[in-house]
Amino acid sequence: MLKKIIIHNFQSYKHAEINLCSGINTITGLPESGKTRIFKAIKWVAENRPIGDTIRRNKSKETYVSLLFSDDNEITRYKSNKENSYILNGMEFKAVGIYVPEEVEQVINMNYINFQSQFEPHFLLSNSPAEIASFFNRLANVEKIDDSIIYVNSKIKDINSNLKFEEERNENLNEKIKTFDSLLDFEDHIEEIEKIKDSVNRLDNYIDKIEEIILSYNNIDKLIARYEYKISLKPTVDKGFELLKEVEKLNNEISNKESIIYELEYYDQEIEKLNNENEKLKKQLKDNFPKNCPLCGKET
Repeated sequence: MLKKIIIHNFQSYKHAEINLCSGINTITGLPESGKTRIFKAIKWVAENRPIGDTIRRNKSKETYVSLLFSDDNEITRYKSNKENSYILNGMEFKAVGIYVPEEVEQVINMNYINFQSQFEPHFLLSNSPAEIASFFNRLANVEKIDDSIIYVNSKIKDINSNLKFEEERNENLNEKIKTFDSLLDFEDHIEEIEKIKDSVNRLDNYIDKIEEIILSYNNIDKLIARYEYKISLKPTVDKGFELLKEVEKLNNEISNKESIIYELEYYDQEIEKLNNENEKLKKQLKDNFPKNCPLCGKET
């Protein structure tokens, strides 16, 4: 049971500590004195709503609401510029999104049944009998039985519907079977039909063989025509081979003459080298030979 509420920098409250007694507690006050904000502070801890910073007083550095219970459990919902968490008996849990940590839910043990705002209809008085029954079923945790009954009834309804459909389908099939009764009169003709079918199959085989023979004959004609054309080209091919031999002979002669020309060019180069050497020797002889002959004394 809730025995104390501590509110710090929550909306219009700077700091307040409210002690509760066992049994029913009534909070009274003038309009706009903060009664509803106490209710919202408890819901902020129990449901983690509203999210954001709208609950913080004048953008204060930190805001928290603590709930102390008679079994010595203490839950604090804390929010600052850097922290957003729950604290359960000194153990911290991150407040993510709109979810309440499971450990906190187990201790606080509050849900929508425990909260009713100022302008909501009176509890259960405006509900229909079915809604009231559903509410007490949820309260007693027997709504699963109702859900199971609804599920089973739905399945029974589906099975009955399918059964009716299958019965109608069976009747339609029986009617169609009756239309085939006249086929029994044709049993005597089945053997004859099978014989005719065998004859037709044999004829089909003969036709296939004849078509294969015709195809082979056409292929032979094509081969004969192809070889006749090749035979007609033989004189031309023979003449072409003779020309190739003549060309090969001319190429050999040209190659031999090119070799001779190469040798002649080589000899011309050697002769030119010798002529050059001869000219050099003549020049050296002329330069080194005395102006007057050593034997006769005449000018050379």
